[in-house]
Amino acid sequence: FGRRVFRRPLNAEEVGRYVAVIVAAADFDAGVRQVSQWLLSSPHFLYRSELGVLQPDGTARLTPWELATALSFTLLQTTPDDALLDAAAQGRLSSSDDVAREARRLLLDPRARAALRGFSTQWLGLERLNTLDKSPVRFPSFTPELRASMAAETPAFFEHVVFDGSGRF
Repeated sequence: FGRRVFRRPLNAEEVGRYVAVIVAAADFDAGVRQVSQWLLSSPHFLYRSELGVLQPDGTARLTPWELATALSFTLLQTTPDDALLDAAAQGRLSSSDDVAREARRLLLDPRARAALRGFSTQWLGLERLNTLDKSPVRFPSFTPELRASMAAETPAFFEHVVFDGSGRF
């Protein structure tokens, strides 16, 4: 559970601390509830920090766990699944081919379409269409229906290119 929550394996100190809480609790269930609350209120769960490890050339390289997290949140808007965490643990995210393989697998998940529609909307600032005011005198054809069509067109096109087309634009 800790690996899923923190999106990485817990270190020995963390495991020891959580086991001690469970052992010291009045009963096992109470200990598990306490540890679950601590895990879910930890900054390691609440905040993502894909900072990477400093390389000799001054750049930073994401750890396999950070890469798994970045891939999953980018493509599915959620934490990495067990398969992605296993890939990170087994060193199967070290090459661009490895990352591409996992990205293709994640894109098969039905949640990917909604995530990438949301990405395109945010990336292009399309949410501003909801509050865009146009003079009905100067722009009589700018109706609520047109506004809705404009807001839907670009994400639909983006989705088509990524999922139904060649993936190239």
